[in-house]
Amino acid sequence: MIQENTQKLIKLLESVKENVQKIYDMEEKKYFIVKDMELDNLMHLNEEESIAVQKIERLDSERTALIKAMSSELGCSEDITVSDLCPLLPEHFRKDLMRVSTEIKNICTRLEICTERNDYILRSNSEILSNIIEISSGAVHDGVSEEVRKQSLQMLDQLI
Repeated sequence: MIQENTQKLIKLLESVKENVQKIYDMEEKKYFIVKDMELDNLMHLNEEESIAVQKIERLDSERTALIKAMSSELGCSEDITVSDLCPLLPEHFRKDLMRVSTEIKNICTRLEICTERNDYILRSNSEILSNIIEISSGAVHDGVSEEVRKQSLQMLDQLI
């Protein structure tokens, strides 16, 4: 039974890895979408990302139940991690589990960096847009020429 559950766990983690990779790929696309302020595309991509996150959450529930069953079978604590579980398994399973676990961690690290970058760009764009709106609406008068205000209005029209 432990071999069957280990094979299921490896397959499940491969699915997690695929979905985390999808989210990473979407975050890479978001960089250009956010940079260019393509809000429709951003909303569409966020919807796709939400679906992938839901899949990962479902897979994580399955992983938790599987590890719980395996830990019970091996006489271990129920809150054992994959890393802690590996030494208790035959070597060929151990290698596959460690490989896929490492791959997931690596993708998650890249995803975190990419997400932080996109958040920074989004905040910067938001600040720029806010300044353009203030200038074009006439809320800012000091030091703003009529020409700058007209340019701001043109930029706002292009964005909308």
